[in-house]
Amino acid sequence: RAAPSGWRRAAARDALLAALALLLALWAVYGFRLELLDRASLCGKEVEGAAHTALGPLPFTPWIEGLLKQLQHGRQGHYGYLFGRTGYTGWWWFYLAALALKTTLGAQALLLLRLLAWARRPPARARLLTDLLLLAYPLLLLAVMSAGRTQLGIKYLLPAFPLGLLALAPALPDAAAAFGGAGRALTLALLALGAAESLRVHPHHLMFFNLWAGGPEGGPRYLVVGDDWGQDQRRLAEWQREHRPWRLHYTFFSGNPRHWGVNYENPPCQPRIGFYALHAVEVHRPKRTPRGCLDWLTVEPPDERLGYSIYLYSVSKDRIRRLEEERGRVAPFWSSALPANAPAAPGPEEEGEP
Repeated sequence: RAAPSGWRRAAARDALLAALALLLALWAVYGFRLELLDRASLCGKEVEGAAHTALGPLPFTPWIEGLLKQLQHGRQGHYGYLFGRTGYTGWWWFYLAALALKTTLGAQALLLLRLLAWARRPPARARLLTDLLLLAYPLLLLAVMSAGRTQLGIKYLLPAFPLGLLALAPALPDAAAAFGGAGRALTLALLALGAAESLRVHPHHLMFFNLWAGGPEGGPRYLVVGDDWGQDQRRLAEWQREHRPWRLHYTFFSGNPRHWGVNYENPPCQPRIGFYALHAVEVHRPKRTPRGCLDWLTVEPPDERLGYSIYLYSVSKDRIRRLEEERGRVAPFWSSALPANAPAAPGPEEEGEP
């Protein structure tokens, strides 16, 4: 058995070797190149107020640029949306809400089942220590991201998911030990439920929301940051070629819709006849249109959806008349978010999903 000082030296040596291996692997990804880094120009964008200063040459310079860009973005904050409010400084419970609404109910129920199994038959200390070690990084990541000002959806928690799933893996033996055959059957049923809930929205996984949120049809009411990236523009182009609408008003979010063949006009803020294609994110957290611009239309549900992220409306004179009568008299189906801790929405040139 090694002396305490020897154990500490061995641990420090192993940690140093692991760090060196990580840095070497990262450098290999970038072809072992050495490049200069300009702190006033990160990832192709100018940094406001920064002087042009060349650092280096450095290894894996693009990775370092990306890290500095994310740190800068984190200090500035990002235009976010949560439960009908917009903001730049974030919410402490944003990622808790994301986990609650964007993980399957089967996985959530498995976690509850394992906790119940623990309550009935407490685990051995070694098993408990293993679970705590597996969950240490997910919990740390959740705490750090929740404290930040830039909250861009559950994708920022994805590195924690493999360890979280490993922590759920013993649910089957734990439930079987605590509840017998019924616990085993319930575990398998919950696994099947989680898989079915996820596959139900295939191939529209970016817009996955669980039943707490009302599925992908209702989820954007509560959370629509990092879910709608304009991924259905190609489907909109196909729809336009098939239906040939005589006028299409489109609130695109990102990318270049005309690249896919979408011919459109910007939507008006006053009722006008024509066809409308509205992105979910532009309805709830408008970026390219003024807040409330299209609330006259979203009094009613859409006529059709493309991939859950684009809402389609056909507006005639009769519908305009009906919408004007309903507005203020009935609860809107959707409406723009209200500002909580944010100034006016930024222009398109000021924001982009990283």
